[in-house]
Amino acid sequence: MIIKNSIKLFLVISSIGMLLASCGSDDGDSGPLGPDSNITVETINISGTYTGDDAISIGSDGSLYVSHLASAAGTTIFKVSPDGTSTAFASGLTAPMGHVFNSSNSLFVAFNGPTIIAEITEDGTVSTFLEDSKFQGGSFAIDSDGNLYHTVFKTNKIFKITPDKVVTEIASGGPLSVTFGIALDDENNIYAANFSDGRINKITQAGEVTTIATLPTRIGYLIYANGQLYATGFTDHNIYTVQLDGTFSVLIGTGQSGTVDGVGASVSFASPNGIAASADGKTLYVTQKDFSIRKLTLE
Repeated sequence: MIIKNSIKLFLVISSIGMLLASCGSDDGDSGPLGPDSNITVETINISGTYTGDDAISIGSDGSLYVSHLASAAGTTIFKVSPDGTSTAFASGLTAPMGHVFNSSNSLFVAFNGPTIIAEITEDGTVSTFLEDSKFQGGSFAIDSDGNLYHTVFKTNKIFKITPDKVVTEIASGGPLSVTFGIALDDENNIYAANFSDGRINKITQAGEVTTIATLPTRIGYLIYANGQLYATGFTDHNIYTVQLDGTFSVLIGTGQSGTVDGVGASVSFASPNGIAASADGKTLYVTQKDFSIRKLTLE
């Protein structure tokens, strides 16, 4: 059982207002803001109590599962059904952050505070999957064998955790700096995003770390879909695409904070944070700090 405790303000989020404007791409092209595209963006109409603002995952039934972090004061993971109805999937938690489903539809969750990884079953039952002082805040990716890859932003480390709970440190330090978002490509190469300086680092299974791109923003979360990475620009209010060679561009967004729906260049976001992709890669879902979920239809 996860015991609530008093958690101080999330040390990273406390400085979100400082955009690192000097950051740029080492290897890529930042591209124009507000691209002229056919991407359609709409804000999901949610009924019921909902204050999700952080990580988002898609369940097997198409429901969206969203953490309420709220600067480390949140206690709930919400379930938003396909018809927009919101319910509390799990409550009484302490600052839930990143999460990921396994093939058995259990949700693994990290927390800003408790040094545990929780497992939440389909019916919302919460248990401790693994407790270790090495774990305190971060996010997850999962491979086809059920191995978890876990970023710990407070110590700038990445761990691999097998289904039978064997823990291996994959990478630590170096260019990893407040490393948060994480994704795996088709070859199980790891991509981890720094919230602090916009770097996206590639980490091989052997632990070799290379910075492939530096986005001009602090990055919330990161996913892999359609053969490329998608990243949320938390402080410049854009959604980015990042090719595996490091070339990046703004997928959509004006660069100005706002929640404006529409098509192409007119669309704006307000501190986009969590991001998830549908199984076919045609739809992205993005959480915002204003407690909204944006749906991006790519085709």
